[in-house]
Amino acid sequence: LWIRHGIDDDSLFEGNDPRRVWHEFLPDRFRLNIPGAGRYLARSGDLILFKEAPDADPSTARVYVLTITMAALLMQKGRFLLHASGIVHGGRVHLFMGDSGSGKSSLMAELRRRGHPAFTDDVCVVSSPDASDGTVVAHASYPMMKLLPESAPI
Repeated sequence: LWIRHGIDDDSLFEGNDPRRVWHEFLPDRFRLNIPGAGRYLARSGDLILFKEAPDADPSTARVYVLTITMAALLMQKGRFLLHASGIVHGGRVHLFMGDSGSGKSSLMAELRRRGHPAFTDDVCVVSSPDASDGTVVAHASYPMMKLLPESAPI
């Protein structure tokens, strides 16, 4: 896997308005434009290119590499992803799935505050290495939490 900062070939984004949020998801290519953050490309399951917008906060721009763009790349590689947050309890992973803004991260933050170790936020890759015994393995995403400002005090 290669992640490269900088997109030298602006023709990769021709025909799309840079002032609007847009995305394109094809089997071997994912393109994303987020005004104020940047442009992102995931290709063939092994390359991510990104270019920050001139007015972007670098940490905000990089969040889109670790979230949407990385998820697209993992899907290109045939991985099964869940839009979920989760904790560890009783030696097992417990995941909370839902739409964006439904409270997954807030719930995880509150349970973490109560002593349950955080497992993942926003994205979880699941696999079944030995499907014959029904075991499912969860793989955590990047080690950070995405909380909206009004939820951050939790």
